[in-house]
Amino acid sequence: MTTKDAGPFLRSCVALLLVLVFADSTFAQGTFVYDQQSATNGRATGGTRIQDVQPMGQSFTPQSSLVGFVQFQFGDFVGSLGATVYVSLMENSITGNVLAVSAPIFMPNNFLGTTNFLFPSNVPVTPGVEHYFRPVLQSGDNTDLLSDLYNYQGGTAIFLGAAGPNPARDFWFREGYIVPEPSVACLSLTVAVVAVWSRRRTSCRHARGK
Repeated sequence: MTTKDAGPFLRSCVALLLVLVFADSTFAQGTFVYDQQSATNGRATGGTRIQDVQPMGQSFTPQSSLVGFVQFQFGDFVGSLGATVYVSLMENSITGNVLAVSAPIFMPNNFLGTTNFLFPSNVPVTPGVEHYFRPVLQSGDNTDLLSDLYNYQGGTAIFLGAAGPNPARDFWFREGYIVPEPSVACLSLTVAVVAVWSRRRTSCRHARGK
């Protein structure tokens, strides 16, 4: 390959890399960066069946300008179907404007633990302004959303559209944004393109030296 041919070759490789990175970005892993949380570990001791007190959820005050995920704790103590739940991110109130809706997550029968809800992308929010997470049962058992006396200062648990009688009670939650990481396939492709380009440049230099 001559130096004249090398330019188009490099441009083609870069274009292919960008296409594959874009196509593969949906499947790439990401790092959770936590912003607000009522607790970081342990299991909440109380629970509320989410169908019994709608509209319900947790208010919070983000310090970050992005929300990409929220984690809640659930306990399936009734029925035998398991539960499929999604979470709406709201502004203004628990029944206000919907900013984003997470992918629905299925939790098997007798599930007890923490579930990650991912929004389609990092959602822009206003730092320092109260926002709201509203878990909604899509199908299955009337599962419990777990809570405790966490006394989270940036918000509170909400039942039947209003703050609960005890302001110290919060649902167990952690929220934040996601920093995308390149997938293994994209990294491998990058290494391959760089290696091929390096070999081509070496060949061109040798050809000019003859």
